[in-house]
Amino acid sequence: MLQVVTIFLLALLSLWAAAGLGLALGIAPLPLLVALTLANALVVLIVVMVGRPLCDRLLARHNCMNSPAGRVLRKYGVVGLALVSPLSTGAALGTALGIALNVPPRRLIIAMTIGAAVWSLFLVTVRGF
Repeated sequence: MLQVVTIFLLALLSLWAAAGLGLALGIAPLPLLVALTLANALVVLIVVMVGRPLCDRLLARHNCMNSPAGRVLRKYGVVGLALVSPLSTGAALGTALGIALNVPPRRLIIAMTIGAAVWSLFLVTVRGF
């Protein structure tokens, strides 16, 4: 149980590191999958709750949709952001980017959680090979 809690806490910072450590410790696939997904979902919720009001104040004068990240979001949508960010930038940074690009919070939370679950499932499944 302590190992799963450790993995959960590490997954708050890095999905890659937490998945690797969980696999190295030999944690069963289901508890590992749940810990990775829930930790990333928690990070997304915290960033949305704290970041939205802050972002609204800081970016009131800027149009982020003309930035390179904004162009990527327009091209691939929230689903693209949710599938790329858990492993590239991390859930927290990906969520902050979505907030800065005015993605509705509910849509962002759902998409980012699904993206984290997909990558968690992939990383845990790789364990069998």
